[in-house]
Amino acid sequence: MHLVTSVEFDALVERVRVLQNEIGELVLSRDVLLFDVRPQLESRYWSVIGVVESATLELELETLRLRRKLELLQAADNRDEEPNVNFVERKLDAELKEFSAQVEVAKTKVLEAFAFASTGALSPEDAKRLRALYLQLVKKLHPDVASAAVSDAAFKLKAAVEAYKRCDLAALEALALAVETLAKDEILSLETTAFDELLQRKAALEKSRDQLKTQIETIQDEFPFNVAELLDDSEAIAKRLEELRQKQLELKTLRDRYQERVEEILSKWAI
Repeated sequence: MHLVTSVEFDALVERVRVLQNEIGELVLSRDVLLFDVRPQLESRYWSVIGVVESATLELELETLRLRRKLELLQAADNRDEEPNVNFVERKLDAELKEFSAQVEVAKTKVLEAFAFASTGALSPEDAKRLRALYLQLVKKLHPDVASAAVSDAAFKLKAAVEAYKRCDLAALEALALAVETLAKDEILSLETTAFDELLQRKAALEKSRDQLKTQIETIQDEFPFNVAELLDDSEAIAKRLEELRQKQLELKTLRDRYQERVEEILSKWAI
């Protein structure tokens, strides 16, 4: 049977502590992406490109609705039946419900972007303090590293996350103070901790670390991170906006054509 030496034990303890710190840093990196960088990128996107995309989408819905309305009215006219306008409108509402929801989401995103841009941001010093406090709390409250001395660690971590999302420095300071008075570093010793237990803890921490790295990679591949380069390229932005404007011109031409035919049919039936 292999007897564990104090050197081996101390090396394993140090590895566990390194992993705990790494997890804390990764949690902070992930949440900075989610709660700091993502809102800023989304605000930039929707206030520069998204606002025009939203207007284009709304125009596309209007055009599609008129085209479908014309088809239904024309079908009734071909049967020599007076079109039932109320029925047509209800049918259109049902058919285009999903598209209409997309338009409303886009319009909401635009409003949120302008609202976000108008809110005051923390000073660089306060932002640095906010992140430092959050990292401190994560290292004490995250389930992979929390000390048993901290009661309700999960609840406190949730409160910390919400405060960080709100950029509520005062709340984080108060929470950090409360946790500091309770938490004590867990003392690991050859006498009180089984070597196999530490090995299991190390394996669990490595798994958590890898999962966090995967989460971060996934986040960085998604919107709005996948348009970050576009937002820093003025020529690419100008090109995209011009494409949208050209599409709007085409849609307006079609919309007006459909509207004219719809009015002709309704006029024929004196509706």
